[in-house]
Amino acid sequence: MVSNHKGTESTEGVYIKISVSSVSLWWTRKSLAGAAPALPAMRVIAGEAKGHHLKAPHGLATRPTADKIRGAIFAMVESLLDLEGARVLDLYAGTGALGIEALSRGAAWADLVEASAGCCRLIAENLAHTKLAERAKVHCRPVEQALWTFPGKYDLILLDPPYADPGLPGLLERLASSALLQPGALVVAEHSKRTPLAASYGQLVRLKERRHGDTVVSIYRLASSRGEAFPRISGISLSCLHNEDTVELKQPPRNASPLQETVNNAEAIRESPVEGGVK
Repeated sequence: MVSNHKGTESTEGVYIKISVSSVSLWWTRKSLAGAAPALPAMRVIAGEAKGHHLKAPHGLATRPTADKIRGAIFAMVESLLDLEGARVLDLYAGTGALGIEALSRGAAWADLVEASAGCCRLIAENLAHTKLAERAKVHCRPVEQALWTFPGKYDLILLDPPYADPGLPGLLERLASSALLQPGALVVAEHSKRTPLAASYGQLVRLKERRHGDTVVSIYRLASSRGEAFPRISGISLSCLHNEDTVELKQPPRNASPLQETVNNAEAIRESPVEGGVK
């Protein structure tokens, strides 16, 4: 049996009591009006700053990447790229959580770009708290300015734009034609499942796509002029597209020529048990 009892007015609002099988729940008028829910605590997941808590903004204007999704992103990234010594560009940085995670896992430098002055202050505080500030710089400016003014080249670019941003495909096109990417660099885009992305943008070719609830993570690599989406490095495992199968590249003889190494790698892919070769 459910019974409703209206209380009296007080300085903290009208109280409403709802009794359900001896369980009583109380709401104030502010709660009934739809107050913004508190964001879950964020922390650095791995590396030298592991366990450090990160500050998040109040309200819903900024949507930080959840720890679970951030962990999944870097598990995929580290299967494709050695972060040790990497240069990272974090666009739409928000709280700085993605860039800070990359620094904690060994990246040498990170530029974090965010248009909101309040978020920029928050990023600076998080960098100081994790003791990673000496290897990073916060740029309080629109992302569009960064694309054409940054002189450096990056091994990893992280994109977490406003949710369902229709401009993400155009941004990927501009990144593909920019001078910001090192050969073989990765671009990670976090987006809504309602904003699907293409398999390629210019020479950016999608390697992985993973869905986590309403969020999709797409990872692209800058292909070479020959359209190769994988770096030609011997003795490593390359994750195939759309699944977790791997192709083991053959280790060439010590004095093998670059041509012989390429031939060996091509044979390894052709002989892969994955149906149809690399997907």
